[in-house]
Amino acid sequence: MRSGRLFGAFSGAFGIAGVLAAISAEYLRSVHDPHDGAVLRFLDKLGLVAHDLSTPASMTAVTVYSINDTNAIIWLYAFATYLGGSALLFSLLAEYHREEKLELSIGFIAASTALTYMNLKAGIAVAIIGFLALLIVRATRGRMPRESQSVGEP
Repeated sequence: MRSGRLFGAFSGAFGIAGVLAAISAEYLRSVHDPHDGAVLRFLDKLGLVAHDLSTPASMTAVTVYSINDTNAIIWLYAFATYLGGSALLFSLLAEYHREEKLELSIGFIAASTALTYMNLKAGIAVAIIGFLALLIVRATRGRMPRESQSVGEP
């Protein structure tokens, strides 16, 4: 039943983007030397980072907002987690508003896959919690799968 909302489509798109971000982050973490400085070189080519050779170099404490390769990979993991969580939320909203099942199913499965790819236990836990949340949404609507397939009804 089409309701005119796009929660299912957003769920599918965010879930697929979350999987791609998780795979990219894991690949970069496995093959990239974090001391290479590729992010700074890229930002320097874009003209976003300027370094002055007349001043002496200094060391500062590394924070989460420091521009380095390791933090770039960590932020990519965080972005993949955000996309996966958003896909799960949009999936629940699509189910609540009775949208078509294809997009919300793709979003839910892709989001669970993205989270599982980064951390197996967390991904499985999120999949189980999301499945239970979907059952609760269906139960509160009075639309459990067993009720619609009862024997004897035309």
